[in-house]
Amino acid sequence: MVEHRLDTIETWPSCIIRFLFLYCPTRKIIRKITAFFYGNGITLSLAIKLYQICNDKYTSPVANTMSNLYLKWQRNRFKPHMFHYYDVHLRRFLWINGSSLNQREIVQPAVTVMDFGIDGCYSQRAAQIRHKVLILRGE
Repeated sequence: MVEHRLDTIETWPSCIIRFLFLYCPTRKIIRKITAFFYGNGITLSLAIKLYQICNDKYTSPVANTMSNLYLKWQRNRFKPHMFHYYDVHLRRFLWINGSSLNQREIVQPAVTVMDFGIDGCYSQRAAQIRHKVLILRGE
């Protein structure tokens, strides 16, 4: 699963968890989730599969938007600062830069995240998310 590549879900920004499990997909939300997965090295097929499993409001246009963003970011080899994402290993926000540029560029000024993990989500929904994560893990 994705946690093998990104560490446990408890280290992810809570906003990403909410976007992934709870919110209706909007262009803005899809872009943030896609940037998180793309920047952290998750394949497009795995990112789409995870979104489809986690969010009851998933539709095929979500997959199309994610695919278009991955393609756009991969093809713009020399374009800097296309979007930012939270790097779970460096625990900082980094820029998505073109593949021929430095991918590990920290966003300045520093962007901070207030909450991490499922407990940073709405308390009444945290149990629902936790249950779904346990199912996904096969526990």
